[in-house]
Amino acid sequence: MYRQIVLGITVAVCLSFSQSAQAQSAERSYDQGARAYRAQNMEEARDHFRRACDLGHGRACYNYGVMSYQGLAFGEPNMEHARWLYDRACQFDHAAGCFNLARMAFNGEGGQVDLAVARTGFEASCDAGLANGCNGFAIMLEQGQGGPADRTRARSLYQQACSAGETEACDNLASFDIGPVTAETLRAGLEAFDADRFGEAMRLLRPHAENGEPAAQYALGFMYTYGQSVSRDYLAAADWLTRSAEQGYEHAQDLIVRITPNIAQARYIDHIDRYGPDASSLQNFSYDVAVYCTLRGPNCTALRARENQWRRDHNARAEAANMARIWGLYGSGQSDEQFWSEARARSECLRRVAQSTEAQTRGRQQWRYVNSC
Repeated sequence: MYRQIVLGITVAVCLSFSQSAQAQSAERSYDQGARAYRAQNMEEARDHFRRACDLGHGRACYNYGVMSYQGLAFGEPNMEHARWLYDRACQFDHAAGCFNLARMAFNGEGGQVDLAVARTGFEASCDAGLANGCNGFAIMLEQGQGGPADRTRARSLYQQACSAGETEACDNLASFDIGPVTAETLRAGLEAFDADRFGEAMRLLRPHAENGEPAAQYALGFMYTYGQSVSRDYLAAADWLTRSAEQGYEHAQDLIVRITPNIAQARYIDHIDRYGPDASSLQNFSYDVAVYCTLRGPNCTALRARENQWRRDHNARAEAANMARIWGLYGSGQSDEQFWSEARARSECLRRVAQSTEAQTRGRQQWRYVNSC
């Protein structure tokens, strides 16, 4: 009995040491991957993150997933792989990994729509303190998606996320609390809008805008245009203003003309975020990235990294082709050692010629090295 207890303790101690060594190895690989990513060496970053992820490092799995999603890991987006990596990150208790897994499962990216997985992922990210995760979980609770509905908890989560700065949750809370849509709520909403009480106006007027009221649609378009009570969003502004303008509302028609350039820029950014730059050539890709970054697109850094990687690969191929051409012209019948020995000798000769020419020019010697290289 005594011998069995001693053996059991020994195994437990060895296992603890093994787990500690694995965690340290994972952290080292993650740090190496982070340094490579900052240096925009995406291939090296990918390999280090993959190694750390295999060792159970949640953040490494998440970063590797982001690279796969954005096309930085293998040259083009791989949604199925990204979704799998986010799942791994979530298993290792990484909150952002849980949120991204939930979002992809909810939208059917990288696989089929799976509302049960989405609900679990949103709940896990919310429990970890992510406001957007609480908003996603509240939506599913309110609508009974992926599980039973719970409107009381949904409202509480909307309030929690709104207080943490999640503007979409504030909008959802406003719609949740609006109650019956009546002529009185429309009048009160327009009065609040005219008095610059934009938060109240947004809450009261959104249901009327969704029901097709042109004055309410204009008010929402105005607030999205100038970022009043919501984040500035020219695409949302264009949506509401267009609906209102099509019904002949002149204020909406005037405003949409004034912000047309902003809408065009927002649509360009949205297009690049959705579909990526034109990859038919490096020149077209670089142009799209330059415009996107000039317009302050949110993924500028990632796209610059992809451009730089492509440019390095292009230069490497060009250098290989040039060396093949040189070998074809001068290396016929020679071994590698003979070719490079002669190449080094020519380089040394050219260096001596340059030094001798400079010395004569500056008056340090009267003669010039003239041997043919």
